[in-house]
Order: sequence, then structure tokens, then C-alpha cells
Amino acid sequence: MLGWFLTKAAKIKRAEKKITNMYLMAADRQYYLYDLRDIGTEDAAKALIRRFTCSCENTTVDRDEKERSYQLLVEMGPVAVGPLKQYLKYNDQNVNWPFRALRELMTREQLLEFLIEILESIGPDYVRDPERKEQLLITAKEFKDERVARAIVQYLGDDNETIRFITAEALFVLGFAFAAPDLAARLKDEESQRIKN
Repeated sequence: MLGWFLTKAAKIKRAEKKITNMYLMAADRQYYLYDLRDIGTEDAAKALIRRFTCSCENTTVDRDEKERSYQLLVEMGPVAVGPLKQYLKYNDQNVNWPFRALRELMTREQLLEFLIEILESIGPDYVRDPERKEQLLITAKEFKDERVARAIVQYLGDDNETIRFITAEALFVLGFAFAAPDLAARLKDEESQRIKN
């Protein structure tokens, strides 16, 4: 009954608080996930994305709720694209589900352009959690596009060995000749045997 008297902003704030409270009953959190979907604004999408940043002890429930949040964001359609892109631009952790949702909501060319933009903006600088870089570089392999290869070649110099490995693998899969000198130069300085192989 209280919901009738709350403003949309207040409803979103309340729902966000509920879906990120891991001590709340799962059924109650699910109610508020749907509530955010039904509100249907960009602010509601931003709040819904926050569910990906929390984990409850019951891993099955946690996965189900994250899957549900992903599906609800996709159901929200184009209104969720801006908040998802914003989240992925500025967060290194908990990016798998938001990225999956974004893939459902954008055309291949739109996704390619966003991928290039974000890869160029992050760069090979140190990050505490390389999850976002890993996800983006793995996705880059799907695009046989020279623009992607040019955006990822800088990651051959990343501090993280796994990132360098994924980058080298992606460049081989993409197969653009311009990357050969960069790969050869990396061989001289590379300490990781798996990357050399």
C-alpha cells in the first residue's frame, strides 16, 4: 500500500536497497527485481545492475537472481543500454552478467564500436582485478575486424600475465599481419613460457 504514495525515485531507491540486502528473503528480493523492471527507467536499470555487485551465501540462489536480473535488463530493452555501458566503462569487477545483457541489446556493429572504445580507454595499465579486461579481450576474438586488433595490441605490454596471454591468442586468431612486429618484439621481453609458446 505504501508503494502508491512513493515517488518513482523513492521506489527505485527502496528497491535497490532491498535487492542488495543479502539477509532479505530471496522471494522478497525477487519481487523488487521485477519492480525495477516494471518501473522501466534508466535509473531503475542502474539499480537493477547493482544486484550483480552482491553475492549471497547460497550460490544457487545467487546465480538464479543474477540470471533473473540479466533477463529483466534485456526485457527493459534500449533503456538499459546506457546504464550497462556506463557500468562497464567504470567497473573492473562483476562484469560478466552486465556484458551478457549488453550483447543482447546491441547490434554486432554497436557492440564492436563499444568494445573498441572501452579497450582503448582502459589500456594496459595496472588494475587490481583484471576480470573486465579478460572479458573484453575474449570477446574481441569474435570480431574479425582490424580495428579490434589495433585496439588490443597494446595489451601485449600488460602487467598481468593472463592478459598478455589472452591478447597474444586473440591476435593470432584475428590474424592481421600488422601485429606480427609487436608479437615478435614481445618475445624478447616475455618471461612467461606459455606466452612464448
